[in-house]
Amino acid sequence: MRVFIGWSGEPSRSIAKALHDWLQGAVQRVEPWMSDNNIDGGARWNDALAKALEETDFGIVCVTRANQAAPWLNFEAGAVAKKVGTAKVVPLLIDLPSTDLKGPLTAFQWRLLDEKDVRRLVHDLNKAADEQVAEKALDRLFDVTWEQLKAGIDAAIEDAASAQTTSERKPNEMLIEVVETLRRMERYMDGEMRRAIEKELRDPYYASAGLPGVRPFVLTTGQRKAWKLGPEPEDAIGREREPVVRSSPDGDQQP
Repeated sequence: MRVFIGWSGEPSRSIAKALHDWLQGAVQRVEPWMSDNNIDGGARWNDALAKALEETDFGIVCVTRANQAAPWLNFEAGAVAKKVGTAKVVPLLIDLPSTDLKGPLTAFQWRLLDEKDVRRLVHDLNKAADEQVAEKALDRLFDVTWEQLKAGIDAAIEDAASAQTTSERKPNEMLIEVVETLRRMERYMDGEMRRAIEKELRDPYYASAGLPGVRPFVLTTGQRKAWKLGPEPEDAIGREREPVVRSSPDGDQQP
């Protein structure tokens, strides 16, 4: 029996992959299929997906709070339902209760991503198969292999949460990291440059991000000559600073 596993984004993709690998050993006579695993590098993606949808006998859709409205995920669920009927399409709810499920996926019989409901899903698959396994034997195999699937699920959720935390860093946090890096570089600077950096960090530009500001940073004429910088704009004080300009050896101005 061909089982189509649909997904969209993370952790949906990683959980679909863990489920794909686990089902091959946990449920006999089941052939799971997901796009990430079963499309060869040289194959045309659309053709391979269309063939899989046409040949499927059962569908599992890995649903998260973020992807439940994803057009492609809903298209796949609808395509499988058209082929095999709504009773053989199961939204697997990863991080949301059934009361939060919205949209077209509410037409199907959902399962939660926990031990009790995944066991029920395994029995659903077994009942849909042409050749069924005895329920007690199925439960024994589930008990032996569940921890393997749970480990994959936990890892997928943890990785997705870590990636989300990294991608949502605030500008203020990044500026603070820059400040800390500059401080670590102090031992490589001479006194004059260090004092100039300290003044830079008191610029109102940084104050707008939550860092204390006193006045704009303006280099002295001696500093600009020593570091081969172009002239300071006359109206620099009181407005957003211009990019620093450095003089090339032939006298041209370079950004």
